[in-house]
Amino acid sequence: MSKRETNRNNDEEFSQEDLRILSEESRERDERNGYDLENCTYRGKDQTHQIVEEPYKKHYPWSYVKLEDGSFRFSPRLTSRQPNLPNQRIGMTLPHSMLARGKPVIGAGECETDENGKVISIDNFSGHYKPGEKNLKETKKNMESKGLSTPLTQWILRRFDGKGNVIKEL
Repeated sequence: MSKRETNRNNDEEFSQEDLRILSEESRERDERNGYDLENCTYRGKDQTHQIVEEPYKKHYPWSYVKLEDGSFRFSPRLTSRQPNLPNQRIGMTLPHSMLARGKPVIGAGECETDENGKVISIDNFSGHYKPGEKNLKETKKNMESKGLSTPLTQWILRRFDGKGNVIKEL
């Protein structure tokens, strides 16, 4: 193993190869369900009003993506009132692919905010992008540097087994 490979394994530097790309299957499913990712519409109606750069509601669940340019996009998750359980999308909660407009992402998942609007719980649960541990670690680093999370934020790595079982906390 070369020195570069050893350093890369130890440092786990994030690279272009680690970006998560939307599959053709997911893109086609979104289109069948009425989503136009490039124009950010659902069944012809504009949805840009549901996408923000920082969570503004307190004690609230959100979907998020971290884009390739380093910015975040959040959208409120309408849930069945069970906080931060995966696969609880109901009503007009936008899919991660819509937040990213179908583009590659560094990270994607679900999160919840505290009384100050800071992220207190976050995971990698996105069926569209299926980000892994490296993606969640990069999201953690970026979110902490932007002051969007707290030192007590839970970083939860989930498995894509249809149930979103927790693998571990970072």
